[in-house]
Formats: sequence, C-alpha cells, structure tokens
Amino acid sequence: MSSTNSKKLNSTMNNSLRKKYIQSSLRINSKNSKNIFERCYNCNMVYNKDSAIDLNNHKKFHDLSLNGRNWNKSWGEIITNHSKCNDIHNITDNIKKNKANTLDKYFLTPPTSSITSPKKGNNILLKTDTRMKKEYIVEIRKTFNSEIRAATQLMELVNNELNAPHDENDFWSTPSGNGKAFGYIKDNKLVGITTIEILDLNCKRGRWMISDSKVIVENVFPYFKLGISRIWVCKNQRGKGIAAKLLEAARLNTLVRTKEASIELEKWNLAWSQPTEMGGKLALKYNSVKHKSGKLLIPCYI
Repeated sequence: MSSTNSKKLNSTMNNSLRKKYIQSSLRINSKNSKNIFERCYNCNMVYNKDSAIDLNNHKKFHDLSLNGRNWNKSWGEIITNHSKCNDIHNITDNIKKNKANTLDKYFLTPPTSSITSPKKGNNILLKTDTRMKKEYIVEIRKTFNSEIRAATQLMELVNNELNAPHDENDFWSTPSGNGKAFGYIKDNKLVGITTIEILDLNCKRGRWMISDSKVIVENVFPYFKLGISRIWVCKNQRGKGIAAKLLEAARLNTLVRTKEASIELEKWNLAWSQPTEMGGKLALKYNSVKHKSGKLLIPCYI
C-alpha cells in the first residue's frame, strides 16, 4: 500500500492517533451547530473551533501531517552515500580535481546549502558534513525504542491516509522481523518513511500489474526480493523526489551480504503492495518494465 497523496482521515476511527486528536465535544440541537465544526482542508481533520482542546489538537495534528514528526539527531543509522561512491574523501578529491561540480550525484540526500568552492579546499569536508546533517536518510533501528515509537506514531497517520491496516508493523519494528524501515530527515523532522519487507521467494507472492488497466497478469508468478509495504512523504515535502530517494536507500541497503557490504538489487526487484493512484504514478516512473506488447508492467506482491 503506497502513496504520497492524502486521503480522508475520518474513514479509520479506531486507532490511538485518531482518538488522541478527535474533537472533544459535540453540541446537539444548537442553532449554531452547523458552524461549530470545521474541516481543515490541508490535514483533513474535523474539529470544534470553539474548543480550546480541539484547537490545540488540530494544531499538533496539522503540523504532523504537513511537516512530519520531530526527530532527534541521535536517532537512526545514517545512510548517506550512494553505493558507487562510499568514501567522502574520494568525493572531495574529485571535486578538487574538477571531476564533479556538485555533490548531488553522489548522495542519496542532496545537501541543502551551497558547497564551499573547490579553490578553498580545506573547508570542503567541514561544509559537506554540515550539509549532510540537515537532510539525510536513516535506517530505523529495531532495538532502539525511542526511534520505533516515533516512527510508529507517524505510521498511524500514514495508515489512516492510505486506508491501510494498522497491525502490519512487526516486520520492520521488532528484532525478529524480516524487514526494515527507512526515514527521510530534513531540518530535524521525519518527513518521509518507507517500510520494506524481505519476501520469501517460496511463497509466490509476486505479480505483474498492467499499469494502464490495473489488471493483474494471470498465471505469472515472478520472484521479487523486496516488498514496498508503505511509502509516504508529508504534504509540504512532496514533489521533491524524496520518495524515490527512500526507495533507492531501501534498494541499496535492505539486503546485506556482510557487515561491510550490501546487495545492490535491480529496481524491478522492489514490488508494490496495492499502489494507490499517486503510488502507481511513482511506481510507473521508478521501476515499471516494458513488455514486448508495449504495455508497461508494475511489479507487485500480495
């Protein structure tokens, strides 16, 4: 289930996050009752505008939906480098030699400020390090409860937006789980997240979906190694390529051969779980495959 586009949040009311921010009072048979409740068209929350509690709850939920969740700098294992360039010293050497004019081609998360000119040499590493800390990707560690709690809280909102089940976190949040979660951090906020399952190749969960008709190809069971269970980006950060960067982080860092080396998969090895309209557009751009018939196929799993 994947998307970067919001759906109505009122459809799922039996979860802790929604209960936490639900309106605190209800007036019946009031002449002004129709004017009491207001829907925020940015975060889709309905609240009582005459209630101080509701106004405060809306403010918190609104910020979470549009800007993401606060994130401690010490949380997460930082994933900074593209697999083809793992040494920051090599990067700066290339810059000094004018082999690269920007760091964007090397980093999964391009830094937010301008780099020091190669002519100033000595400041490059320091400047690069500063930029990396403002915007980066982390793997959420299963044994760190604070990270899991923060990510799980955001996943409550994600599941509401996607109308997805709320009981599918164990595979990425428990030490015995067969999966991982990756978060995109920007200005000390968790603004994007994806959860990835490592698929059992013996279960035949793989399918091809025809992109234009959304029809599953019958009697074909491809083997995909990873499943994209959820992918989400907060509203104010959408359209900036964050979702694709999260997928690249997952593709390059989910399967590990040794402590020093990861297994780099082809993009088509990442399968989607029931992509929504916006998720389908991302899938089409990121890893669709052209069939000999001319149709574009999207890798999916059930």
